[in-house]
Amino acid sequence: MIEPPLRTRGSAAGRAVVALLVALCAVTAGAAEYTVPGDYGTIQAAVDAATDGDTVVVEPGNYRESVVLRGNLVLRGRETARTILEGQGQDPAIAVSGVSGVRISNFTFAGAADGVRISGAADVIIAGNVFMDSEGVALDVRDQSGVQVINNTFVGNATALRRSHAGVVIRNNIF
Repeated sequence: MIEPPLRTRGSAAGRAVVALLVALCAVTAGAAEYTVPGDYGTIQAAVDAATDGDTVVVEPGNYRESVVLRGNLVLRGRETARTILEGQGQDPAIAVSGVSGVRISNFTFAGAADGVRISGAADVIIAGNVFMDSEGVALDVRDQSGVQVINNTFVGNATALRRSHAGVVIRNNIF
């Protein structure tokens, strides 16, 4: 006896939905959160351990280091007024170069030669930070696309913001 073939009309659509849900769960499940100084002693150590899509949360304190972001990360201070990055020497407190999808928020950049330097990057958001007393450029945006500078405060800097490209969105900042 030959059995009639099973109907597969809805099967292809069902498999597509299941595949999409599995992919979305994998992306969500893969994102990790690292805390400084809880999980790592320095911001750079946490950034080095993180992979694309991860978040590094920095607890209140004074951090004297020059951080280099090498991936698609969220870097977030726990409390803007009490999470202070000072930078080291002539290096910026944070350098973002050749990456995309970076988010930096809720920090106070105080007294650094340069606060944040962005070059060759795309889709970067700098939001909710305070840049103060920078001897050089508080926020230096070079050769990038899709950078958004939103809800930041700039106080007492030699140069608050320098951009070398027209594609920078600057919105709701205090200078």
